[in-house]
Amino acid sequence: MQLFSIAVSNKLNIDEENLISAFKNLSNKGVKVIVSSNICRSSTYYELKLEEKFAFGKDNKARDLIAEAISDIIVNYAVNWIVSKLIGKYYYYFSQQEKDDIRKIAYSILESEDNIETFKKVKRKEIAKEVFDFLEENRHIDIEGFVNFRLKSFVGELSEVVDKAVDEFLMQKEYNEFVGLLKYFVELQDSKLEVLNVVVDKGGKFHLYNES
Repeated sequence: MQLFSIAVSNKLNIDEENLISAFKNLSNKGVKVIVSSNICRSSTYYELKLEEKFAFGKDNKARDLIAEAISDIIVNYAVNWIVSKLIGKYYYYFSQQEKDDIRKIAYSILESEDNIETFKKVKRKEIAKEVFDFLEENRHIDIEGFVNFRLKSFVGELSEVVDKAVDEFLMQKEYNEFVGLLKYFVELQDSKLEVLNVVVDKGGKFHLYNES
């Protein structure tokens, strides 16, 4: 049997059961694999045992399927870790609550219908190709290290998403502050009218009427 191992940092928050299931599902695609795991310090090491006929040097099918599985892990799980890391590195001066809000906006951008159809699918293919080439000469891959050193362009694109999320967050913050200021001034004013009716006509113009 050929042995192949994958190191997954606990930072990625990947559900072990789902990950093991993903590799075991390779059997449904014609590649029999036995998966075991071992926790060592801050990472979990997954050992894949392939039948000799599926050895990477003899059959590209196994290497291709494993590369696709690892690509799915990076796109579906590592992205969240990368986004959090970028926010912490470049926008450290925001409060924790603000960072959380920026993170949510970044996720919403990535999970939008357009990005799911374009960004994620395209990146999944590109990353799978990078992993496939890497596995040609390596029988071990550290997901965190691979992302940091082999996927710099991917991280760069996620950095642009984070920047966009920060812009949206600041615009929303400015809007909320402006509305809050208006409310403050309104509350300071004494009411001159008991009733004010606001009517918008078909042309979009506003008309103000009292109770009469």
